[in-house]
Amino acid sequence: MLNHPQILTLVHADADVKLSDRLHLHLRSLERAGVIRACALSRVTRGVISKFADHCLLTQTTLFVPILSPEFFASPSCVEQLEAGLERVRAGRMLLMPISGRAVDLEGTALAGYAAVNHAGRPLAAAPDLDAALRVIVGDIRRGFKPQPRDPAPEPIIADQPLKRRVLCLFAGPVEEVALSLGREREIIERHLSAPEFHVDFCSATTVDRVHEALLSAPYDLVHFSGHHSSAGLIFEDRCGRPDGFDGQLFLKMLSRRPSIRTLVLNACDSLALASGCDTLDYVIAMDGPVEDEAAVEFSSGFYRALSCGCPVGAAFADARDLAKRGGRRIRPHLLGRCASRSTRTRGARFPLGAPPPASSWSSACFGA
Repeated sequence: MLNHPQILTLVHADADVKLSDRLHLHLRSLERAGVIRACALSRVTRGVISKFADHCLLTQTTLFVPILSPEFFASPSCVEQLEAGLERVRAGRMLLMPISGRAVDLEGTALAGYAAVNHAGRPLAAAPDLDAALRVIVGDIRRGFKPQPRDPAPEPIIADQPLKRRVLCLFAGPVEEVALSLGREREIIERHLSAPEFHVDFCSATTVDRVHEALLSAPYDLVHFSGHHSSAGLIFEDRCGRPDGFDGQLFLKMLSRRPSIRTLVLNACDSLALASGCDTLDYVIAMDGPVEDEAAVEFSSGFYRALSCGCPVGAAFADARDLAKRGGRRIRPHLLGRCASRSTRTRGARFPLGAPPPASSWSSACFGA
């Protein structure tokens, strides 16, 4: 039994896209209830899927849901994903829930000996009422991911232990760029997020390769970038410490492939243009125009101090913005993302970073439903 929001991944062949989309629609109720953190779609179009995207999804998945059909097993990419998923299942790193989408014999496949979820002994495609069958499946997932209220002895270690929130901080200060107070900013963030419920990883003198390695290493909730931004994109460093621009849209696409990441902080000049088109994350904080170094450090200090005290992202942003502007400092931070429009109105609500706010203060629109 698991009682923290989980990440569920649906895997299917192109022929089963309608069934998968319908199931995904029903699963939105679990996202709104906070039972699952995200429902990712690993769609194999015409038998091809990026190995990069495949690996990223599997390393962060809690429940692996392949929708089985003849086309699924006829696709080398689907079978490869299934085998990779089974390795993680056997290692105890995620759960497996195969669904019988259309009739197929599992003997001789990697799922031989497994029982696929079906409707009254028939695949879902043959169910007289598909929506009713899918509601049963969603109910099974809900019961599997949340302890039953009637359980006489819930597991205290799982129930009482707070979910650790993972933060990735990326710092880049190439030798040919204006020097920034990145060391001081790191010390401040480290001090504010020293509580047990946070786990923070820092990358200094960050190269693009180090960004990729870090994102593959763990499912982060928040990614923070401090450095420079220009027409070339976010300025990281090459192996010699020189500026190395990384196209901002490619950076955002890399983050969007990781369903655990819900918040992005771009503490860099002129980063607003990069973030304006991002609608895949709950929150994106970016800067409009140039930013004074001292103001950038003060913004990080106020933001992470508020988060560490349990403030929601919107309230933490508002506090940090006001603190950073003291004394007429030059900084114009903006809060964007699919949850940003309501976030500042939940001020006073206290919930962990990345977790959904209380039911009374959020709507289904906040989480993409």
